[in-house]
Amino acid sequence: MEKTEERPTLTKLVGGLKPRCLRCGSRFFDETSTVCPGCNIDPVSPDMRTHVVPRGSRQREFLRGVAYLPRGAWKALTSPHLWPTLALLLVLNVIFVLSVTTLVIPPLENWLRYTTAPESLAQWTGTLAVFRYVARLLGWLVRTSSYFAIPALTAWILSTPPFRVILAALSTHVSEQIERDRLRDWAAPFSLAAAFNTLKLHRSMGAAVLSSLVLTLEESALYVATFPIALVPVVGTFAWLVFPRCVFAGLDLTDPTLCRKLYYPGEKVALWWTHRWRLLGLGCAFFFVLGIPVLSAFAFPVAAAGGALLYFELDRK
Repeated sequence: MEKTEERPTLTKLVGGLKPRCLRCGSRFFDETSTVCPGCNIDPVSPDMRTHVVPRGSRQREFLRGVAYLPRGAWKALTSPHLWPTLALLLVLNVIFVLSVTTLVIPPLENWLRYTTAPESLAQWTGTLAVFRYVARLLGWLVRTSSYFAIPALTAWILSTPPFRVILAALSTHVSEQIERDRLRDWAAPFSLAAAFNTLKLHRSMGAAVLSSLVLTLEESALYVATFPIALVPVVGTFAWLVFPRCVFAGLDLTDPTLCRKLYYPGEKVALWWTHRWRLLGLGCAFFFVLGIPVLSAFAFPVAAAGGALLYFELDRK
């Protein structure tokens, strides 16, 4: 009597939840599924891992994350069907950059310089005393290191709502288009029309906007928790201003795809932690480009494409 070979059990990112396809990120019906409901591949097929990038050392992962920004630019340039959505992102990006650099940064710089005067903000007492101290720390940072401080402030402001909310909403559409591309490349035998529809897209965009606001609150909590770092003049203040934003930038850029794929909060945290160095590389690259004149005007569409590419190449979803 021949013994039937048992199929290997699919691995889960989070215990208690059903596993996901390593190729497209769709959730399997159970651990013994024989076909992916999204891309129609056998989960134990060697082709499952053909298009994913396995994890490496911290340094490799960080540099790999940085590389997703130029790769996103190449994807944007070579994918004509992405151009309508990316064009809208680009126009908004240019408007945002011009508005911030001409209307916000000059008066903000002057005000921060003013806060370093001995009697400035003397009326900020009680609870406001904390904000007065933060303003003075940033003022000294601008006075002593304006070459670094002004680009960092520009990038920081461009990463706050409503800018990040709009980026999250439109990145959802970019992610959907990139997934369509990959499914065509894989020749997945199923109806694209059935998998992608306007109702699902709008629902995903709403979830991405809400999740973006939640991430904003969590980032604010990180700023409060790391505030003692800002007490170290200049170097500590600069690190405090930049570090939380770089950490959350990578999360912001991958979150729209996770919302579209219906990830639970616990799944998101597990995925982000598993691939933290790759995400940090992407986040640092995005924040750095946002602070560079001219290049910052192209950052949003490039980062939206790069974030989607990063997700689809993860070796654990």
